[in-house]
Amino acid sequence: MTTQPLLHSTAIFLIILSFSSSAGNIYTWTDKQGETHYGDRVPPDFKGSSSILKRGTSLSHKAQTSTSTKALQEKLATLNKRQNDSAEQKKAAKQQSTEREQLKKDCALARGNLKTIQERARIRVKDEQGEYRYISDEEKNKKEAELKEKIKEFCSK
Repeated sequence: MTTQPLLHSTAIFLIILSFSSSAGNIYTWTDKQGETHYGDRVPPDFKGSSSILKRGTSLSHKAQTSTSTKALQEKLATLNKRQNDSAEQKKAAKQQSTEREQLKKDCALARGNLKTIQERARIRVKDEQGEYRYISDEEKNKKEAELKEKIKEFCSK
């Protein structure tokens, strides 16, 4: 009666042992006489080269590995997409900031020039030959209108 549980335990142990041995590596090596040998390990006194023929894995391990590999690839793709999106957003924000700063500078310059034209009776400019001349009232009015348009363009954004 007590031998039957022992027999079952032994059978289960042997089944488990056979699964673990089938999941191991199989090595191949050639001895000094030129004979090829196969085994689960290379002899400790062997000095030549050996190679692994088969790396054993269980089916459940292969399924887990392929599933985890797919999951990791998906996570990596998602992470790369987020990083690219983040980099593009930072680049766009930096560009907008630069454009805003340039508009502020242009606005301040246009306002300063308009103030100068309105406050000064006579405006002196350098012509194409490098000589200074005074602008006429007509040129002054035209320049004032241009500056008002530029102020609308630069300062309203």
